[in-house]
Amino acid sequence: MKFKDNEKEILEGKYGFFPQWAIKQQIKVGEFFDADQFIQVSECHLCADTESVGEQIIEELEQLYISDDKKTKVVIPSITDPRGTDPKCLKKIGHDKHILKIENKLSSLLSSLGFSMTNTCINYQVISKPSFGQNLAYGDTGSVIFANSICGARSNFEGGPAALAASLTGLVPKYGFHLDHTRQPNILFDCELDLKDLSDYGALGAFIGRSVTGYWDVPLVKFSSKTKPTTDELKHLGTALASYGSIALFHIDELTPESFDKKICNINNIKSEFLVTKKNINKIYEEECFEGGEPDVVVFSAPQLSQNEVVNIHQLLGDRKLKIPIIISIPPAIKILLVNSNILNDMEKKGIIIIEGGCFYQMYANIIRKKMGWNNLISNSAKLVNILKGYGYKTSLRTTKQAVESAIAGKLL
Repeated sequence: MKFKDNEKEILEGKYGFFPQWAIKQQIKVGEFFDADQFIQVSECHLCADTESVGEQIIEELEQLYISDDKKTKVVIPSITDPRGTDPKCLKKIGHDKHILKIENKLSSLLSSLGFSMTNTCINYQVISKPSFGQNLAYGDTGSVIFANSICGARSNFEGGPAALAASLTGLVPKYGFHLDHTRQPNILFDCELDLKDLSDYGALGAFIGRSVTGYWDVPLVKFSSKTKPTTDELKHLGTALASYGSIALFHIDELTPESFDKKICNINNIKSEFLVTKKNINKIYEEECFEGGEPDVVVFSAPQLSQNEVVNIHQLLGDRKLKIPIIISIPPAIKILLVNSNILNDMEKKGIIIIEGGCFYQMYANIIRKKMGWNNLISNSAKLVNILKGYGYKTSLRTTKQAVESAIAGKLL
């Protein structure tokens, strides 16, 4: 890699041990991906849930911060992904004070570094929407794919250490989805179906994700002219694509920004085509369904809920009572938006557990399962049902209405 003068200064330790550590990490990544230089990024989104980070790494990061006399600060606007617990809900989800202690320790360090503790994976809905062509260092897969695809911004999957490093240098190696040629679609998915629910878009994302075979594959989706996806529907499509296929970018014909750029979306680059049928979508629902036993919990999470999603669940529930718990995950910003309404208070009175600033699968999900006895789980999120199987859950994908009705009936509907 070639280095500019300011990059050499960071590498030589002029700005402290912590930034020096950061750029050394980035050089290793850049060399692995054959990057020849760095580029500047204007925003960082850090995934740093404590289950993934671990106590030892937190201590090592603290020592790096202390080694610079606690003077190191982020050099670009930097925000955080969901945290690993919600202090107000410890008993409700089987967490103990040790988990909270670890969480507070990491939060304190990040705050000292200058991070804004936004605790959200839907920063593009509640904090700031990336602009077209903006170079970013985003960590959360759902945030990355939304920024790349729906906004036309540019980011690779910057895992915890990579995003943290970018926050301290303002740089990332120039490779992958920062390059024009990598953003070109190579697989076409023709979908003329009438998708009605968030879970339908998640099921479509699951089908496409399972159909691709390469890390750098870029799907191009064609909908009928009548299909006009909402932001929440695109959110669930993207999170499922990233979860099932490790996809960081997709285009929608005549909808997403780069689909109108023929240098990017050149049909001659398409190597294979798929016709998406109702049978394909139904098969996802059939396969993502636990057999035997009744559900223990319904979870709306991964991604966190927007204001519209919260209001919809509240309306679907009405004045009815729950037989099994419902959990929803919201960003702190959504709680602020709803502060003047009685919606959240009303939902809690009816037995809904509201996780603020967390996301279910990032919150020691295996501990929750064992402590609470929640083995059979229903969600409208394809991403969540896919991930939680790895934590020992039996999961079922259902529409939003079916999930709410299942919680009321106490059985899988």
